Amino acid sequence: MRAIVINAKDRTVNETEIDGSLESLQQIVGGMIEPVTPGLDGNHHCYVNEEGLLEQPQHFFMFKDGHQPLAGNGVILALSDDGEEAPCTLPLDWDTDRVTFMDLAAVRQWSWSH
Repeated sequence: MRAIVINAKDRTVNETEIDGSLESLQQIVGGMIEPVTPGLDGNHHCYVNEEGLLEQPQHFFMFKDGHQPLAGNGVILALSDDGEEAPCTLPLDWDTDRVTFMDLAAVRQWSWSH
């Protein structure tokens, strides 16, 4: 299924095909997954590493209109009408335009100002 992968270290947003399994999602984010939705439309979510902040992260990203910087990588998928994972239908450029990459210093600056 089509997914959008956000690689915080490489500062890239790419389209890819994944099988949608728990293992594939955990491999992309580097651990246990947690969905976040702020900054996306109502039909999509982004999985991130649930424990990403505990691993002394150095690379982050944030969605425009998101609630906070997110540690590590993310993978965007949609939900089907019955609540199952579905291919991402967002255009790649929509996602690229909404993602800001941050290093640890930028996250600290953001935290102090918010």
